[in-house]
Amino acid sequence: MRTKTNLVTIIIFLIFVLAVWLVFLAVPRPTEVWLGDGHGGADLLDMDLDDTIYRYRNYWDSYPEKLYTPEDFESGAVTEAPQQLRFDDYRKINYATHRLELDLPAGETYGLHMKSTDYSMRIYINGELIDTVGNPTDSKATAVPRTAERTYFFIPETDTTVIVAQAANWVHREGAYSPDLRIGTAQNINSYENYNLIMTFLITGGLVMAFLYYLGLFILNRSRKPVLVFALCCLLLALMSNNIIPLFFPEYNWYVAIGAEYIVHFLTFAMLVLFLDLLFPRLYQKHITRVYYILAGAFILLTLILPPAIYSNLIVVFDIVSMLMAAYTLVRLAMQLREKKLQNLLAFIGTALVCLFGLNDVLYQNNIRFIGSIAGQQFTTPIAMLFFVFCYGLVIAIDYAETETKMLEGQRLVIEAEERYNALLEKRNGMPPHATPADFKLSARETDVLWLLLDGKTRKEAAHITGISISTVNTYCERIFKKTDTGNIAGLYKLFGLEQPNDQE
Repeated sequence: MRTKTNLVTIIIFLIFVLAVWLVFLAVPRPTEVWLGDGHGGADLLDMDLDDTIYRYRNYWDSYPEKLYTPEDFESGAVTEAPQQLRFDDYRKINYATHRLELDLPAGETYGLHMKSTDYSMRIYINGELIDTVGNPTDSKATAVPRTAERTYFFIPETDTTVIVAQAANWVHREGAYSPDLRIGTAQNINSYENYNLIMTFLITGGLVMAFLYYLGLFILNRSRKPVLVFALCCLLLALMSNNIIPLFFPEYNWYVAIGAEYIVHFLTFAMLVLFLDLLFPRLYQKHITRVYYILAGAFILLTLILPPAIYSNLIVVFDIVSMLMAAYTLVRLAMQLREKKLQNLLAFIGTALVCLFGLNDVLYQNNIRFIGSIAGQQFTTPIAMLFFVFCYGLVIAIDYAETETKMLEGQRLVIEAEERYNALLEKRNGMPPHATPADFKLSARETDVLWLLLDGKTRKEAAHITGISISTVNTYCERIFKKTDTGNIAGLYKLFGLEQPNDQE
């Protein structure tokens, strides 16, 4: 009956959280329309710009291994034909020029939201240099890596807007691909940015608050190691957002930031496995987790000693192994569902969401749409992580409630054992007085164990009642024997004037 009551309560709570989330998703924001492939230009003269943002990626004309300026195009210095390249085509291109021609109504104020190509870019709008992120050059020695997500506002004087982007990438595996660009009216772009900023702080803020909360729980009860690991997982998940460092530290060191990003990635998945291993001791086979921890440690070491151009290619191997580990975890959690415990169901749901959304992101990076965007977010794993933290927060809460119930029950049994001993003393009125625990300066925990032993409980039963490990009970027993100078349980019974049960250890 108690399990059913808890289940109903949690279902109601989940519905409430989902309702709050859906209300947030219903906040009015511009519609984002993805325009897939093109040929160096697009006509927006007759498009709906009132409540729509248009997104481009493969519309660019590209000139691999060239760094052209708008003057080069206007003067006729560019004589070669542009190429229409896809994402995979850029992997072996270190620098390139990309050109996009848009037909827009003149005289209006437009916003251009763009994440710079990894990992340096120079952007021109209608012949004017708007921004330089890093230093894109045709030489690895002079190029300065940098990445940023920025918005540029402009007012075209004619119905034709020409955007030229110079990109260079000498330090990462992705190549000098064309920028991912969103364009719309200034009002719509501002609304889009504000919504994304709220989403970032909602997800990151929620994870940071969870970190502080569970860290506080651990400080109050330092024996709960899974709670500490879970707190660290929440912090690492918050740090996985690559928008936070540029937002708060605009002049960050790129090499330090990219290394930290990869290390956090490896640490996060290793800590998640460690958390599940501590929370469900029978979930994994020990040799599998050891191999995974060694693998994560090896990738962290490689990130520290190798240049980004090399270790950024190795992450694919780690992600494949992590996906296999996630599949193995799901199977093991599914097997535990047979125990019909609410904790197992919540753990399975949380892990399944992370696996599903993580797979969505992997497919999306390869231009395969599975789920697509959620609340305008193309990178959906952080959203799944937020629900993962929520589900496992409930698991920890249930575990805490059960532990508290066992503790109260254990305290009741200890008190009853003490009362039975005092009752025996009253019946032996007139006999020589016997020793009491107060005579030997026993600690509170040692006294609890003593009462249980004198009540006929075995060490294993004493461990279960007090909620401590059998090794700790053994330690308490050795201290009790030493302080009372008895040496064993039989000596304890003799000291306190009792008869030892035959079946007691």
